[in-house]
Amino acid sequence: FSLKEQNDALAAENYRLTLLLADQKDSLFRDSFSRMVPPDNIAGDFIYIPAGISKISSNSQHNYIILDKGRADGVEENFGIITAKGVVGIVESVSENYCYALSFQNHQITVSARLRKDGPVGPIRWNGINADKAVLREIPHHIQHSLGDTVYTSGISDKFPSEIPIGTVAGSKLVNGSTFDIDVTLFEDL
Repeated sequence: FSLKEQNDALAAENYRLTLLLADQKDSLFRDSFSRMVPPDNIAGDFIYIPAGISKISSNSQHNYIILDKGRADGVEENFGIITAKGVVGIVESVSENYCYALSFQNHQITVSARLRKDGPVGPIRWNGINADKAVLREIPHHIQHSLGDTVYTSGISDKFPSEIPIGTVAGSKLVNGSTFDIDVTLFEDL
């Protein structure tokens, strides 16, 4: 009977732990352990704002998400959207209390990704067919990779912090003899 309240409490705790982890990663990077809890939802160079989904589409090539946070909550255009499982989308427009975002399951979204934590960077995009599949492109042919290797956000863009897990390598094919297109099974169930 109290599942909603328990779920809300768990979501709040996950949010707090995500902030704490991001702050700790930033502190380690800067060799500074002075902050244990990030003030005002800030961790490193990123602002974390918990939000709920008001509406989501998943039946076309142009999928979107409407979140229950907007300008009044600090949301701005081009903010990245993540969960504990990975990348979800990018905010495209913002009103006072809501925002409209393109889902990662949208053919217009490309994210900068890294093969393993120390590997090369390339663009990753939803494959347009399967809800849980994406393709990491432009990985040089001499780079060794294995099934199950993890793909992360690269941190090169200002939309997503580095090392947000995206998915795992599920296969690859050589393109024009020079680069790999790597099939990725996504962690986030869009």
